[in-house]
Amino acid sequence: MRTLVIGLDGAEWNVINPLIEKGLLPNVKGLISSGSAGDLVSSIPPITPCAWASFLTGVNPGKHGIFSYQKKLKKESSYFVSPLNSLDIHSEHLWHILGRHGKKVSFVNVPMSFPPQQVNGCMITGMMTPSTESKFTYPDALKKELSDNGINYRIDLEISKEVNLLEDQSFHDKYFLKDRGEKFFTELYDITDQRFRAMKYLMANKQWDFFMGVFIGMDRVQHYLWKYLEDGLNGKMSTIAEKIFDYYSYLDGILGEIVLLAGDNTITMVMSDHGFGKYKGDFLVNRWLLDQGLLADNKQNQKFIPWIKNIAHRAGLRSEMLYKFFGQKKVNSLRMSTQQIDWSSSKAFSVLSHGIHLNVKGRETMGCVEKGAEYDELRDRLIDGLYKIKDPSTGKPIIKKVYKREDIYNGSEFDDAPDLIILSSDTDHYGIYSSRHSHDDIFYKNTWKTGDHRQNGIFIVKGQGVKKNYEINNAYIIDVLPTILYMNDLPVPEHVDGKVLKEIFVDASRKILRETGSEQRPQDDIYDYGEDEAEDVKDRLKQLGYID
Repeated sequence: MRTLVIGLDGAEWNVINPLIEKGLLPNVKGLISSGSAGDLVSSIPPITPCAWASFLTGVNPGKHGIFSYQKKLKKESSYFVSPLNSLDIHSEHLWHILGRHGKKVSFVNVPMSFPPQQVNGCMITGMMTPSTESKFTYPDALKKELSDNGINYRIDLEISKEVNLLEDQSFHDKYFLKDRGEKFFTELYDITDQRFRAMKYLMANKQWDFFMGVFIGMDRVQHYLWKYLEDGLNGKMSTIAEKIFDYYSYLDGILGEIVLLAGDNTITMVMSDHGFGKYKGDFLVNRWLLDQGLLADNKQNQKFIPWIKNIAHRAGLRSEMLYKFFGQKKVNSLRMSTQQIDWSSSKAFSVLSHGIHLNVKGRETMGCVEKGAEYDELRDRLIDGLYKIKDPSTGKPIIKKVYKREDIYNGSEFDDAPDLIILSSDTDHYGIYSSRHSHDDIFYKNTWKTGDHRQNGIFIVKGQGVKKNYEINNAYIIDVLPTILYMNDLPVPEHVDGKVLKEIFVDASRKILRETGSEQRPQDDIYDYGEDEAEDVKDRLKQLGYID
């Protein structure tokens, strides 16, 4: 018995089900009716690196160490961040476990898999890969092998170069609507096609017991074009909505072909790392902390920044011209607002998405908050204040939940977690990504995003021994790894937090095997992005509104 896992990054039941009813997703419909399906609850927070790392390890972020899109630096640079990579995941990966038991594996485009690691099989890395100029395959020779077979593999869309640094309010119209989405969808189809061709090649030409491939198209469409997708689902069709529906139907066709290629002796899983919904703007945590008197501004920037922004807006200047006149560091401070903070006078700050760190003495370089009573009282004050923030248009709370880190995380990487983790409302939803505080208000509208993540993704399982037309309940993303191991008669490591979803199997009497061992993978290797690589990764994160 083989295992096939197809990831549809950002797939959302509130989109999938209506498209099934319209007859646009026959292959997804067939998998649901002949298997088990339901919600898949994502990580906290429900963001791509954290969620896929949780899937790959079966453990909570306190064990694997991925809390955001970037990592907080240590010691003297503890207020600044840098992009993550696969070697920042401090727990044993699925490919390590399967390989350890002699299983041949292939992984294609799984986020947080760069740099490629030695596996018992093949790997093509996914999100957080700088470009195809970097080593993105294992073995190294696979890159040339793909090219020699006519596969022009691509990592992701390249929209960031189109984005005005100062976010021209007409950007969405200029980029997406100018040609009715033609440029965007042409690029998206090409990326998806090359990904599909690479998967087909590996499935047909490499030995495998476990195969996994992830498609990112739904996530990108829904970030940029959710408004048009939602309108289309509600009967208000447009050229853009038609193109979205066509693309999703195309993805469904690819899914059907992959399942066919895998053969009958295969258990198939289809999953997403998180769901999706409407985005109203960003909640600027640092701006709110500034208003609360808990974050202090660097006074050297107070006059310079409004002045340069005013000049740039009037002249319509882009980043290259601003760099020439004012220098790159000063210009970047317009977005990278952590450069504007007086750390020694700040009691709380946000440098990782969805999180607040307290400036604790002995932990942070210029800490000023005492451990104990002051720390506890400040966290309670912040929680109380966050729950009181209201949407300016509806008057309803924008925060769904604020967690203390010890309530949701545990493990060897716990100390790196934010002190508070914030989740936005599903209805009045504001992204919690930005670290800027130079804006005039705590709310900011990103000019090219209309959709953002939600907690619940999708999960479908079909194959021999799996219940048919069964609704899955209470499934979490950390449950997928132990369920895969159980299906393959392999032991589940004791440190794994997730549970085996035994309820999906016709015969659930088989005992769950366990094995002992360290929860941490070997830490011998580290990977530091080169300067150009880091900028490539940051550009892609910026184009999705994940970082400033």
